[in-house]
Amino acid sequence: MAFRLPRARSTTQIAEPKTGTITKLFQQWLQRFAEQIEAQINAVLEAQAAADAAQTAADVAQAAAEAAQATADSIVVPPSGVRNISADATLNPEDVTILVDASGGLTTISLSSASGYSVPVVITKVDGSGNAVDVVPTGGDTLNGGAGPVSLTLPNETKSFVGDQVSQWFG
Repeated sequence: MAFRLPRARSTTQIAEPKTGTITKLFQQWLQRFAEQIEAQINAVLEAQAAADAAQTAADVAQAAAEAAQATADSIVVPPSGVRNISADATLNPEDVTILVDASGGLTTISLSSASGYSVPVVITKVDGSGNAVDVVPTGGDTLNGGAGPVSLTLPNETKSFVGDQVSQWFG
């Protein structure tokens, strides 16, 4: 936007010849001149205030994004491992779902130390045989307060096991 001040005609008389006082026409011109300068200054101040508000909003959005990223970075994603087993085995830390084929005979799944697990472990017997899948604790851990085992005997039978992160498994 171009800024243009009002122009006085070159023939405009500035002062009364006899008294030296400013003429009414020059006073009006001077008033318009001052009003236009004031309007331009106010427009600049409003634009600066809008820019400051936009910067504040951007700063708030940046802080919120950084906080959200910090939250996302602090979330522990549980392991997502699915393992197929057809013989005796011990859980690995990345195991979350165990699919057991016991068609070859009794299959024993040994739970790792409960202190290493913070997510449930799901064990499913996937075969149609009459062979059992026995789930047992290891070391000094207990399973449902005892030494186990918990047996899965039906086709597609599923049990979840949760460690207390100390020495007990429940399932």
